[in-house]
Formats: sequence, C-alpha cells, structure tokens
Amino acid sequence: MCHDQPLTRAISVPVLSHIILFLLLLVLHAQLYNEEIRDLLNPGASSGSGPGLDLREDPTRGPVVAGVTEVPTKSADQVMALVHAGNGRRRTEGTAANPVSSRSHAVLQVLL
Repeated sequence: MCHDQPLTRAISVPVLSHIILFLLLLVLHAQLYNEEIRDLLNPGASSGSGPGLDLREDPTRGPVVAGVTEVPTKSADQVMALVHAGNGRRRTEGTAANPVSSRSHAVLQVLL
C-alpha cells in the first residue's frame, strides 16, 4: 500500500464484508420516563410494575444502565427488529397536542 493512499481505498468491499461477518453487535434500548429508567427489551421491566434501573459509572465503559438487557445481534435486520419491539413497549400518555405522545426519552445503544 502506498503511504499517501487513504485507508478507505485500501480495504476492498469483499474484505470489509468479510470483517463485518465477525463483528458482534450488542444492542440495548431503554426509556427515561417519570425520572425512571426502563428496559425496553425486557417485557417485564418495561411494564413499570417494578423499580426502575440505576445509572452507574463503570471504570472501563463509563456511564452504564445497571441490569439493562444487552442483546447480541449480527445484522441490521436484527437491530431494527429490536428497535420496533422496544418502541412497542414505550409508555405513552396523551396530551392536548398529541394523543399518543411518548412523553419520554428513548436511548438506543449499539456496541461493537
């Protein structure tokens, strides 16, 4: 490889596709609603019947949601299926302006 050639040109598409096959993605989907963190990938935890999850500081990963479900995935289709499943578990409460307002914040994190 020539030293002035950008790295993006040095990696061919077939090689890049082969590398992606060996990546494992961890996906988590959580919601902040009424000052509580809920796990949107765990049907029991997202119902709101139990206590919310805690935000903690991990020495290597930084801020983490303790006890949140991290689902291993290998494709964009699997990630999107998790997004749709989590969105289906989000809490909604109507407002005058929007009858299906989520009134919450959702966090989707994809880790390599």
